Amino acid sequence: MNANATLVLGFVHDSNDVYSLVKLTPAQQTQYSNPALWQPIFQDCEPQTLPKYCVGRVADPNGVFDRPSKAVFSSDGQNIYVLNCGPECGGRQAGLVTIPITAAVLNQNPSGPAGLSLQASRVLAVPGGATNALEDASTLYVAGQQLQPDGLLARQISVW
Repeated sequence: MNANATLVLGFVHDSNDVYSLVKLTPAQQTQYSNPALWQPIFQDCEPQTLPKYCVGRVADPNGVFDRPSKAVFSSDGQNIYVLNCGPECGGRQAGLVTIPITAAVLNQNPSGPAGLSLQASRVLAVPGGATNALEDASTLYVAGQQLQPDGLLARQISVW
């Protein structure tokens, strides 16, 4: 969840799926009161008769999600960093996926719900795994476990 609680991301265990939880405006609640209108925008809305919240998939046109496990929101609110767990969690490559946040993706007017335009844009490979992160001003510390030659995992911290 970002600092002002306008955007929430969720992850499905052992998959590459990332979802955003959207709080609808009153006009959108009426607009999406018919479940037939949800697809292809939303996977689910609750309550179904007059939805207040809906869940939609974050676009990943380049297939950059690789066992995503956590999201860290930048302190300036302009980016989301999704941690790809990679080999630690059965994936191929640990990494850091950037999702830009613009005014167009936030729910500030009745024309469109928040999070509908969220799209993974780029990935940075993280050699030592990526399961947790902490931002300090302009530095992002990424912690994980790196696969060793003996097949065991060892802790690793990367600085971005």
